[in-house]
Amino acid sequence: MRSNLKMEQDSSETSQPFGELMKKLQEDHRKTPAIIKPNPISTNMGVEMPDLQPPSQPTPPPPPHQALPMFTAPFAICFYAPRWMWKNWEGGKIHALMMDLDVGICSEVEKKQKKKLLLDYLADNLKHHNWWAYRYFFCELLAFLNVVGQMFLIDRFLGNTFLTFGLDVIKFMEDDQEVRIDPMIFVFPRMTKCSFSKFGTSGELERYDSLCILPINIVNEKIYIFLWFWFLLLVFLTFFVLLYRLMIILSPRMRAYLLCLRFRLINKEVINTIVRKSKMGDWFLFYMLGQNVDTLIFKEVMHELAKRLGHASKDFGEP
Repeated sequence: MRSNLKMEQDSSETSQPFGELMKKLQEDHRKTPAIIKPNPISTNMGVEMPDLQPPSQPTPPPPPHQALPMFTAPFAICFYAPRWMWKNWEGGKIHALMMDLDVGICSEVEKKQKKKLLLDYLADNLKHHNWWAYRYFFCELLAFLNVVGQMFLIDRFLGNTFLTFGLDVIKFMEDDQEVRIDPMIFVFPRMTKCSFSKFGTSGELERYDSLCILPINIVNEKIYIFLWFWFLLLVFLTFFVLLYRLMIILSPRMRAYLLCLRFRLINKEVINTIVRKSKMGDWFLFYMLGQNVDTLIFKEVMHELAKRLGHASKDFGEP
C-alpha cells in the first residue's frame, strides 16, 4: 500500500511540470512571428513580392530570318502584275498600228498604203480609246499602291521597324560611337540564342542553350536597307507620275502643249485641231504612236488627220 501511494505521488509531481512546459511552449510559439519564405524572383530575403503578371500584349517573336529571301519573292511577282495586266489589255495595238513604219526606208507605194490604213483607223475610231487609256492609268495607280502596300507589309513582318529603317541608319551614322545602337543589328541580329534538344545517356531528352551566329543577316540587312531607299524613290516618282496623268486628264491645253513639245515638226494649228476634236484616249494613242513611228511619217499622218477633221487650211506650212 505504501509503495503504491508513493508511485502515485511521484507521477503527479512529474506530470505537473510537463503541463506547464507545454503551455509555455505554446505561448512562445504564438509570440514568435511566422517565417516568410523568400520569393525566388526577389533578392530580398523574407520580403513578400507581388506576383508578376504577364503583359497584356506580348512582344511578337522575331521573324525567321532564314525565310526573308523567300519572303521577297512574292513581292517581285506583285511588281510584275501591273505590267502583265497592261500587256494583256493593250493586246499589241501599238505594234499592229506601227506596220513597220518605224523604219523610214521603204518604197513610196508601200508607205502610202500603210499611211492610208493608219489614217483610216484613226479617223474611224476617233473618240473610242478612252477605256484603253484609262486601263493604262489604272496600272500606274496599281503600281503606286503596290509599293506603298509592300512597305507596310514588310514593316509588319519586321516588327514595325521598316518604315523608319533608313532614317534610323542615317541617324546611327551621325550619332556618337559610344552611345549609338546599330539599327541594322537590332532588326537583323548576327548572334542569337539557340536551343538544342538531344537524348542523354539516361535516354531522356535534354535541352542545351548556346549562342549561334547568323551570317545570312549580314546579307539581309544590306538587302533591306537598299529596298527602303528604292521603295522611297519609287513612291515619289510614281506619285508625281499620277499627278502628271491627272493634269493630262483634266486639261486639254496641257495635252496640246505636250504634243507640241514632243513633236516639233507638226504644226501647232494641226495639234490644236486634233486635240479639240478628240478625247483624252485618242491623245494618248497619238502620243504612243509618235514615239514608235518615224517622225516624218507621223507628221504626214497627223496633217492628213487634221484635214479630215475639217481644218480650213490645206497647206499648214512649217510648224
